[in-house]
Parts: sequence; structure tokens; C-alpha cells
Amino acid sequence: MSYAAHGGTLVAKSQAQLDCESFSGTFALGGTFSGGTAVWSCQWANTDITDFNAKFNTLLTDCFTLAPTGTVFLTNDGASPVVPGVNKSVCAP
Repeated sequence: MSYAAHGGTLVAKSQAQLDCESFSGTFALGGTFSGGTAVWSCQWANTDITDFNAKFNTLLTDCFTLAPTGTVFLTNDGASPVVPGVNKSVCAP
């Protein structure tokens, strides 16, 4: 409340950010990748293929819900997924 009271603007988190953070991931707005400029990215870890698929599909849905036409969703800049391990997903127009 103090932030807003002193002139700051409160901004609601997107579903993508909420989901990324629920995976203990690191969410970022903007940025670049090999194909251009991202809307957002999420760096997240998985423990096995089931965990990977659940998180990947959630972020994929978040990306295409945001901008369904002409949207690009890449994980690891198009390279193979890391299972188990850390992956970075990018949503771009």
C-alpha cells in the first residue's frame, strides 16, 4: 500500500508469471532470443519427463492465450529440452 500511496503503480502479474513462479522459475518481461524480441521468458527446472511435460504445456498455453495469432513459443532457443534439468521458455509475437 505504501508503494501506491507514494505514487507507484501496482501492476497485476500475468498468468504466465504466476505459473512460472509457481514452478520456482525466474520470470522476465521482454528480452531477446535467436528469433527476435520476447514478450516474456521463464527459466524453470523439472525433475522428470512428466514434470517437464506438465510445466511446458502450462507455459505453452499461457503464451498462446496471450497472443494466439503469429505467436512463437520456444524452449531452449529451439534446442532439445533438458530432462531432468533447467529449461528456458520464451513467448514472442
